[in-house]
Parts: sequence; structure tokens; C-alpha cells
Amino acid sequence: MKRIVIVLAAALLLGTAPDLMAAKPVESVPTYTATGIIKKVEPNAARVTLHHDPIAVLGWPSMTMPFAVKDRKVLASVRAEQRVEFDFVQAPSGAPVITAIR
Repeated sequence: MKRIVIVLAAALLLGTAPDLMAAKPVESVPTYTATGIIKKVEPNAARVTLHHDPIAVLGWPSMTMPFAVKDRKVLASVRAEQRVEFDFVQAPSGAPVITAIR
């Protein structure tokens, strides 16, 4: 009985191997880098408002806008009116999310 179960399990795994190998690779989300001045820090909301310089690659003019932050710990070392460089990604919802601030 054990032999039959092992043989059936192996057959199932081998039968799905081509499907697993043909799986599409996960698409990477591009990361963008920009500069700006922090206008407001909201650690409890995991959000920062920045007046960023133009972001040519996205066709964004200079503007003030809120950004969600992936990890609110990055907000511990920043303050209002500080000039920063930051990295962000566009979330599937379309909202930008900051991944790093320097």
C-alpha cells in the first residue's frame, strides 16, 4: 500500500513539473529615484508629504503630494523642511510608495 501511495505521489509531482517550469517569471516593479523637500511627516499613517522636483521619466512636474512609505521606520530620521533623495515604486493601485529616504 505504501508503495502505491509513493508511486502515485511521484506521478503527480512529475506530471506537474512541466507546468511549473513553464510558469511565467514574476515581473519586477521599477524603482524610481527623486529629490524633494519634506513638508509633513505622519509616522502613524506611514505617510510623508513631499514637494518633489520634476520626475522626467514619469512625466511628473514639480509638485507637492503625499507618499505612503513601505516601512514607517524610515520616517524616524527625517523632519519637515529637510531636502532628501528618495526611492519609490508605483503600487498596483497606482499610488506611489516610498521604499527608501536618504
